[in-house]
Amino acid sequence: MIKKFYNKVYDLLATVHQDLVSNKGRQADFDALDRLLERLNDESSDKVKLVDDILAFLAPIRHPERLGKPNAQIAYTDDEIQVAKLAGKYTTEDGYIFDPRDITSDEGDAYVTPHMSHSHWIKKESLSEAERAAGQAYAKEKGLTPPSTNHQSSGNTEAKGAEAIYNRVKAAKKVPLDRMPYNLQHTVEVKNGSLIIPHYDHYHNIKFEWFDEGLYEAPKGYTLEELFETVKYYVEHPNERPHSDSGWGNASDHVQRNHNSQAANNNQTEKPTEEKPQTEKLRRKNLAKKNRKMRKQNLQNQKNQRNQKKNHHRNQRNIRLKLKRLKKN
Repeated sequence: MIKKFYNKVYDLLATVHQDLVSNKGRQADFDALDRLLERLNDESSDKVKLVDDILAFLAPIRHPERLGKPNAQIAYTDDEIQVAKLAGKYTTEDGYIFDPRDITSDEGDAYVTPHMSHSHWIKKESLSEAERAAGQAYAKEKGLTPPSTNHQSSGNTEAKGAEAIYNRVKAAKKVPLDRMPYNLQHTVEVKNGSLIIPHYDHYHNIKFEWFDEGLYEAPKGYTLEELFETVKYYVEHPNERPHSDSGWGNASDHVQRNHNSQAANNNQTEKPTEEKPQTEKLRRKNLAKKNRKMRKQNLQNQKNQRNQKKNHHRNQRNIRLKLKRLKKN
């Protein structure tokens, strides 16, 4: 894991280095890149802080469209997601990297964060210890309190509006799958007034109150009761949920992980193969070699830039001398 992290970070920085060379980047950017490489080669470096600083460094160079945007409105690249994940940060396959400042509500065992045009239901147990502490501190600062234990299930007797309708209806297939909106046919549970829908390695949530506010609605020709009857049917009959080629519901990591763990419990005879890790000393040696090569190239680029400036000044001086001679003649 450590080797993979360092290699991924190095590859990412090497790509940025090439961009700077191709675009004749500023000397300050080459210097900043060099400092990031030094931190990468320092085993005492904080990986999370290093990744945060790398992402901030990349933005103006490779992603100027991100400048001024909140984290929740950024879709990070696959390479950036992999680097952040290897550093221990919470990430999702749709390009989200957790930032406690994105939290909009505390749902007891989960946080809700917006991302682009949807929102994520992030289970607290999925966060690192540092992320949980940061999330707790931010929620406290903003006065975000989890719902009372009386409201933690879909059987809440105090529910009103759309949530009350869901609690009241009986499970039944009423709306055809090709008419189901918002991927609701992939809902796996109802919690704290939200429909929870797994997607690849994360969760989306749709609040009942959004139906009350008119932001979401039943498909044309069907009532809200019929929509919720259908949703409840697939929640209660998971084996009948439709297949998804896009990582929703039963195709998500959430469901697949449960299936795999059950299969593992039923078959304990197979022994996993053990990969022999590269020694830390050799890994450091190889990384230092790569860093020296990149620094050498940086120095050569700096030398080339200085020579270009000298040639430019020499040419300008020659032009001025020629102009003087022409003027005298």
